[in-house]
Amino acid sequence: MQNDFKNWFENKLSISGYPNVIRLANVQPKPFDVMINVSDEFYFKHSEVLSEKGFIWYWFPLAQKSKDMGMISIFGALQVLYKCYNADKSVLLHCRKGSNRSQVVKAAFYYLITETHLSNRNMLLYNCQTKHLPEQEQIEKWLLRCKRAFVNQHLFKGNMLDWTFKELE
Repeated sequence: MQNDFKNWFENKLSISGYPNVIRLANVQPKPFDVMINVSDEFYFKHSEVLSEKGFIWYWFPLAQKSKDMGMISIFGALQVLYKCYNADKSVLLHCRKGSNRSQVVKAAFYYLITETHLSNRNMLLYNCQTKHLPEQEQIEKWLLRCKRAFVNQHLFKGNMLDWTFKELE
Protein backbone atom coordinates (compact mmCIF):
# COMPACT_ATOMS: atom_id res chain seq x y z
CA MET A 1 0.00 0.00 0.00
CA GLN A 2 1.24 3.49 -0.79
CA ASN A 3 3.02 5.50 1.91
CA ASP A 4 2.71 2.48 4.20
CA PHE A 5 -1.02 3.01 4.67
CA LYS A 6 -1.38 0.24 7.23
CA ASN A 7 1.19 1.87 9.50
CA TRP A 8 -0.46 5.30 9.15
CA PHE A 9 -3.93 3.85 9.68
CA GLU A 10 -2.92 1.97 12.82
CA ASN A 11 -0.60 4.58 14.35
CA LYS A 12 -1.61 8.02 13.13
CA LEU A 13 -5.41 7.77 12.98
CA SER A 14 -7.03 7.81 16.42
CA ILE A 15 -10.75 7.42 17.08
CA SER A 16 -12.43 8.68 20.22
CA GLY A 17 -15.54 10.03 21.79
CA TYR A 18 -15.90 13.78 22.23
CA PRO A 19 -12.64 14.86 23.90
CA ASN A 20 -12.23 17.16 26.89
CA VAL A 21 -11.20 20.09 24.72
CA ILE A 22 -10.04 22.37 27.55
CA ARG A 23 -7.69 19.70 28.95
CA LEU A 24 -6.59 18.64 25.46
CA ALA A 25 -5.71 22.20 24.44
CA ASN A 26 -3.16 22.43 27.25
CA VAL A 27 -1.28 19.23 26.40
CA GLN A 28 2.17 19.85 24.96
CA PRO A 29 3.38 18.70 22.59
CA LYS A 30 0.12 18.43 20.70
CA PRO A 31 -1.05 14.80 20.66
CA PHE A 32 -2.16 15.03 16.99
CA ASP A 33 -1.82 17.35 14.00
CA VAL A 34 -5.47 17.57 12.95
CA MET A 35 -8.80 16.98 14.71
CA ILE A 36 -11.96 16.04 12.79
CA ASN A 37 -15.30 16.23 14.63
CA VAL A 38 -18.06 14.21 12.94
CA SER A 39 -20.55 14.50 15.81
CA ASP A 40 -23.58 16.73 15.39
CA GLU A 41 -22.33 18.84 18.31
CA PHE A 42 -20.50 22.13 17.85
CA TYR A 43 -19.45 24.28 20.77
CA PHE A 44 -18.19 27.72 19.86
CA LYS A 45 -16.09 27.98 23.03
CA HIS A 46 -14.30 24.76 22.09
CA SER A 47 -13.52 26.09 18.63
CA GLU A 48 -12.10 29.28 20.16
CA VAL A 49 -9.88 27.34 22.58
CA LEU A 50 -8.57 25.01 19.87
CA SER A 51 -7.86 27.90 17.50
CA GLU A 52 -6.10 29.92 20.21
CA LYS A 53 -3.84 26.95 20.96
CA GLY A 54 -2.98 26.47 17.28
CA PHE A 55 -4.92 23.27 16.62
CA ILE A 56 -6.13 22.51 13.10
CA TRP A 57 -9.67 21.21 13.38
CA TYR A 58 -12.67 20.54 11.18
CA TRP A 59 -16.34 19.93 11.84
CA PHE A 60 -18.31 17.70 9.48
CA PRO A 61 -21.60 16.93 11.27
CA LEU A 62 -23.12 13.51 10.73
CA ALA A 63 -26.58 12.51 11.91
CA GLN A 64 -26.73 9.50 14.17
CA LYS A 65 -29.78 7.65 12.87
CA SER A 66 -31.54 9.58 10.12
CA LYS A 67 -32.20 8.22 6.63
CA ASP A 68 -29.15 10.14 5.39
CA MET A 69 -26.29 10.36 7.90
CA GLY A 70 -24.64 13.06 5.80
CA MET A 71 -22.81 12.02 2.64
CA ILE A 72 -21.56 15.56 2.10
CA SER A 73 -19.96 15.59 5.55
CA ILE A 74 -18.44 12.15 4.92
CA PHE A 75 -16.96 13.53 1.69
CA GLY A 76 -15.41 16.47 3.58
CA ALA A 77 -13.95 14.24 6.29
CA LEU A 78 -12.56 11.82 3.69
CA GLN A 79 -10.89 14.62 1.78
CA VAL A 80 -9.18 15.92 4.93
CA LEU A 81 -8.12 12.38 5.89
CA TYR A 82 -6.72 11.84 2.39
CA LYS A 83 -4.63 15.01 2.63
CA CYS A 84 -3.46 14.12 6.15
CA TYR A 85 -2.49 10.63 5.08
CA ASN A 86 -0.46 11.93 2.14
CA ALA A 87 1.22 14.53 4.36
CA ASP A 88 1.84 11.90 7.10
CA LYS A 89 -0.07 13.95 9.67
CA SER A 90 -1.68 12.41 12.74
CA VAL A 91 -5.45 12.73 13.12
CA LEU A 92 -7.94 12.54 15.96
CA LEU A 93 -11.31 11.60 14.43
CA HIS A 94 -14.17 11.79 16.89
CA CYS A 95 -17.92 11.80 17.33
CA ARG A 96 -19.96 11.79 20.54
CA LYS A 97 -18.97 8.32 21.74
CA GLY A 98 -16.50 7.13 19.09
CA SER A 99 -18.64 4.12 18.29
CA ASN A 100 -20.65 4.94 15.15
CA ARG A 101 -20.10 8.09 13.09
CA SER A 102 -16.32 8.26 13.47
CA GLN A 103 -16.18 4.51 12.82
CA VAL A 104 -18.20 5.01 9.60
CA VAL A 105 -15.67 7.56 8.35
CA LYS A 106 -12.76 5.34 9.42
CA ALA A 107 -14.19 2.34 7.52
CA ALA A 108 -15.01 4.50 4.48
CA PHE A 109 -11.46 5.85 4.37
CA TYR A 110 -10.03 2.35 4.68
CA TYR A 111 -12.13 1.26 1.71
CA LEU A 112 -11.23 4.37 -0.27
CA ILE A 113 -7.50 3.61 0.03
CA THR A 114 -7.45 -0.21 -0.01
CA GLU A 115 -10.63 -1.04 -1.95
CA THR A 116 -11.37 -3.66 0.70
CA HIS A 117 -13.55 -3.51 3.79
CA LEU A 118 -12.42 -3.56 7.37
CA SER A 119 -13.22 -6.99 8.66
CA ASN A 120 -14.14 -6.32 12.28
CA ARG A 121 -17.14 -4.26 13.38
CA ASN A 122 -17.55 -2.36 10.13
CA MET A 123 -19.94 0.50 10.89
CA LEU A 124 -19.95 1.63 7.25
CA LEU A 125 -21.53 -1.66 6.18
CA TYR A 126 -23.83 -1.67 9.21
CA ASN A 127 -25.18 1.78 8.30
CA CYS A 128 -25.67 0.66 4.69
CA GLN A 129 -27.67 -2.34 5.91
CA THR A 130 -29.80 -0.21 8.24
CA LYS A 131 -30.52 2.30 5.44
CA HIS A 132 -28.73 5.25 7.06
CA LEU A 133 -26.43 5.26 4.02
CA PRO A 134 -26.86 4.06 0.42
CA GLU A 135 -26.65 0.32 -0.24
CA GLN A 136 -23.20 -1.28 -0.07
CA GLU A 137 -22.71 -1.43 -3.86
CA GLN A 138 -23.64 2.23 -4.19
CA ILE A 139 -21.35 3.37 -1.36
CA GLU A 140 -18.45 1.37 -2.81
CA LYS A 141 -18.90 3.03 -6.23
CA TRP A 142 -19.10 6.43 -4.57
CA LEU A 143 -15.96 5.85 -2.49
CA LEU A 144 -14.00 4.84 -5.60
CA ARG A 145 -15.19 8.00 -7.35
CA CYS A 146 -14.10 10.01 -4.30
CA LYS A 147 -10.67 8.41 -4.56
CA ARG A 148 -10.43 9.29 -8.26
CA ALA A 149 -11.47 12.85 -7.47
CA PHE A 150 -8.95 13.25 -4.63
CA VAL A 151 -6.10 11.79 -6.69
CA ASN A 152 -6.97 14.05 -9.64
CA GLN A 153 -8.08 17.10 -7.70
CA HIS A 154 -6.00 19.37 -9.93
CA LEU A 155 -8.38 18.58 -12.84
CA PHE A 156 -11.41 20.01 -11.06
CA LYS A 157 -12.39 23.65 -11.12
CA GLY A 158 -15.27 23.11 -8.73
CA ASN A 159 -18.07 20.54 -8.72
CA MET A 160 -15.84 17.70 -7.47
CA LEU A 161 -18.48 16.64 -4.92
CA ASP A 162 -21.25 16.69 -7.53
CA TRP A 163 -19.06 14.59 -9.87
CA THR A 164 -18.66 11.90 -7.20
CA PHE A 165 -22.46 11.55 -6.96
CA LYS A 166 -23.06 11.52 -10.73
CA GLU A 167 -23.35 7.74 -11.23
CA LEU A 168 -25.46 7.29 -8.10
CA GLU A 169 -28.42 9.31 -9.37
